[in-house]
Amino acid sequence: MFRFSGLLASLLITMVANFQPATAADPHALYEKRCARCHASHGGMFVRQSLIKKDGNLIGVETRTEIGDLMRHGHGHLKSSEDIETMVRHLSAIFNGSAVFQTKCLICHERAVTLARNRLINTQNGLRGRYTGRDMELFLNSHGRLEDDEAGIVLEMLARQVGG
Repeated sequence: MFRFSGLLASLLITMVANFQPATAADPHALYEKRCARCHASHGGMFVRQSLIKKDGNLIGVETRTEIGDLMRHGHGHLKSSEDIETMVRHLSAIFNGSAVFQTKCLICHERAVTLARNRLINTQNGLRGRYTGRDMELFLNSHGRLEDDEAGIVLEMLARQVGG
């Protein structure tokens, strides 16, 4: 009996030690894994080339089908409804955003997702430099020749990228 209890305790400890709570899918990794094989390598390029908005929904230019419906019927081979919703939200955010980062920031910086996740952190006081603690809202108002409205767009987009 003791052997069985010890084995059971060992198994339970191993399971608890290896437990990882479910996390939301990283929309960038999901796009790169499931979409970029057939579509543009970057979601922003895909959105600008292949999607339009009609009645508040993103529609494929060629299929004339709402992208969520298309994915729910197997396009992209997404594994779950959560992955589909993650991708729809991601592509919608790109569509509703602007190309400020691509036109003004990429000349000096890496991709927004890489910059945000490696160098920034969301805090109770807003978006900050991960290593400097610098307030990104104040910083962006005088960085990169961004106009006031552009600084806000970039700040919001970077904050979204940090969370994935």
